[in-house]
Amino acid sequence: MPLTPQIEDYLKPGDFIQAIPRSQYDKMIRGTLVSVEPGEPGGRELIIVREGETLERDGALGINERAYVMSVQRGDILLQLGSLMTMAEATEKADRSLVTQARKNQKDFPLFADQAQLTSLDPVAMVARFRKSAQKELERELPRIEETNAFRERVRGLISQEDYEYVLSRAQSYPANPSYRTPFWRKQLAHIEQNGACERVTFPSAIASSSPACSWMKLDGPAVWKSAPERPIIVRLLFFGRETVLVKPAGEPIRDYNPKLLEGISLWLKPDELEADPRGWTPEWTASLPDWWRFANGAA
Repeated sequence: MPLTPQIEDYLKPGDFIQAIPRSQYDKMIRGTLVSVEPGEPGGRELIIVREGETLERDGALGINERAYVMSVQRGDILLQLGSLMTMAEATEKADRSLVTQARKNQKDFPLFADQAQLTSLDPVAMVARFRKSAQKELERELPRIEETNAFRERVRGLISQEDYEYVLSRAQSYPANPSYRTPFWRKQLAHIEQNGACERVTFPSAIASSSPACSWMKLDGPAVWKSAPERPIIVRLLFFGRETVLVKPAGEPIRDYNPKLLEGISLWLKPDELEADPRGWTPEWTASLPDWWRFANGAA
């Protein structure tokens, strides 16, 4: 059984990495790692060639790993690496902790604040704790990534390159995480083994809002919901979908309790549940509506 790499030596030249800044003022960086400069893990400089650029033409960029959350690509998975802490960072954090404790003691009991004992954090233990957590996370994620990529390679070996590129494009619509990609590739493998071909999905095109289902329908116009509970009611047409129409009940307030007829609710109805209002969108029709509806819809 191969040994798990050590977290501080896991990044290698040639890796494709993604660096997400800890500061909101910096931008995410994606590219190929050229080298990891010598230094203490957690504070080293990483030399990167940005995605879409070349070292010869565009040069490279240096970033400090302390300022970024690093992820490295393994197959079609982006593995996020746990953060490491330098001794200088741990010492600074321990000093801030002492200042915070002293300030709190001064606020809580000012007369005896100088007699209170302060708890000092151990920078060495802090560095070790961060390193242990990052290593444990790496050891947990690597087997999951290997499983995902194993499913992907089995799929690749069973179909043509064209079909594989199609399936890969579908996989990339999911987050680059084993929790999403493993079920996807497992499902594709099962489908190919059962049917001899990859699963292809066709998405129906939606009808634009300017394409009503019936010629008499007009956006924002009235209609009669003839199959409404209790009795037919007047509705306003809000949007024309592919197979249904979004409407909003209008007219006099509904007095009988019915969840489908509550004021202000919007409903998706089949076109055959609607019929043209013989009054049409006329001043007489809008005048018959209550004041609250005409004011809300600009029909006053």
